[in-house]
Amino acid sequence: IVLSLFAGLDVGARVLDALKVEIVMHAIWETCPSARAVAAERFPDAHIFGDVFCTDKGPLAFLRGLDPLKHFASAKLFIFAGPPCPDFSRVRGHLAPGPSGTEGSKCVRVLDIFDSISEEFGHFEFVVENVIMKKVWCDTFSKRLKVAPIILDAADISVVSRPRFWWVSFPLPPASLKHNKLPKLAIKGLWHPRC
Repeated sequence: IVLSLFAGLDVGARVLDALKVEIVMHAIWETCPSARAVAAERFPDAHIFGDVFCTDKGPLAFLRGLDPLKHFASAKLFIFAGPPCPDFSRVRGHLAPGPSGTEGSKCVRVLDIFDSISEEFGHFEFVVENVIMKKVWCDTFSKRLKVAPIILDAADISVVSRPRFWWVSFPLPPASLKHNKLPKLAIKGLWHPRC
């Protein structure tokens, strides 16, 4: 079972698909019409919703509507989330409002959704992506997710540099960790308590 929150192009589900993981149920929450159209074309069997915070059509309501014996008997739950990041961006410097901003508060609300799902449905696997942010904000998210992030950069496999924090609930193969930028950024002084 795959839930994609702030799905964008739903790369998480594409990775599972490429790995030949059977997706028995797939739900996507995305408000961008263009991204929704791409998701509908790539995943014609997926349930596509708009606002992830709409309580009657949000992730918790969706899971409650599934048949426990049919959908939860042998399936694992994966949640991919890429909540909005402008309020955490280092580009905004000291003006970045972080979790108190309009967009930043959505990250906190996603963690609240995670807590509710965990309380009601138990353990699930997740991948959460966001920009490199101030250490205090990163530490807050890490504490709530109960895992430290790694930093991966799209430049390692493409031409665009886009370093991001990734909080991953399951063990990653050692080969994937060779690109983790966190130690290098700490050495360069690019990520420390004042970031």
